[in-house]
Amino acid sequence: MRKKIEMSILVRHLRFLVVFSLFAALAAPAFAQQTDMDPLAVRLAGKLKTGPTRVIVAGFLDSRDLRSPLGVQLASEFADALHRASPGLEFVSREEFNRVRREGLWTEDDAREFSVLRSLALELDARLLITGWYERRKESLQLTVQAFDFRKDRRVAEVSVTLPLTEERARLDEQPFGLRRCEKDPTPPKLSTEVPTAVFQPGKDGVGVPECVRCPGPTFTLEARAAKYVGRVVLKIIVTPEGRTANIRVEKGAKYGLTEAAVDAVKRWRFKPALLNGKPVPVETMIEVTFRLR
Repeated sequence: MRKKIEMSILVRHLRFLVVFSLFAALAAPAFAQQTDMDPLAVRLAGKLKTGPTRVIVAGFLDSRDLRSPLGVQLASEFADALHRASPGLEFVSREEFNRVRREGLWTEDDAREFSVLRSLALELDARLLITGWYERRKESLQLTVQAFDFRKDRRVAEVSVTLPLTEERARLDEQPFGLRRCEKDPTPPKLSTEVPTAVFQPGKDGVGVPECVRCPGPTFTLEARAAKYVGRVVLKIIVTPEGRTANIRVEKGAKYGLTEAAVDAVKRWRFKPALLNGKPVPVETMIEVTFRLR
């Protein structure tokens, strides 16, 4: 039950994934001025015990699980403090994160899903995810920060602190949240979400076979992991001319929530579409998703 609660908290905070560019922090001298975040960062660093590793920092949320300019600022301040407390940590920059995300044809909304984030972390060789949330009080902020270890597949640290509610923090908390223009994906492509009326069979009558270009594995649920379950899910899908999946149907499921995990992962698969006379066409095919503990 405890693991279920921890995973629920993590997924809740992944709805607002913002990776910060920390070049300034990485270049900061050892004698950089400390802030009220430093004691909290020292406590978290003392609990990590991971050695040199890469870290993804997510924007902090308010008590309503909403993103805010203050959450962005608090996360940035904490990341700076954590680097001072543990210089061996290497922070993934926003530019690097978004580059890998776009190469995988994932949108910003996709990257808030845990299965996609896990795949991105693997591509980026990142082990830790830092998330947090705050509660505003009359004259203070109650801030809680968590660290999730992808290798151990669980939360490894949680620390809290009471911060003063300065005028600047109060002002940021009252501002509406909005992405800056440079944070938006440039001219996202228009993709069809409808199931094509004419669907071909791959490998027949001159129709080519779709090629998987980005097909990350699904998340192994905590229940299945605890039961050491091994199984497979068989799905019938349509690969659209845009190389996306559509009309996913379950031919053979699995227990412990693995059917849902497989479908969720396959929704985000990306293909080089099948061709007919040099033009991309929709094809229907069967795929098998295997779950096996390593």
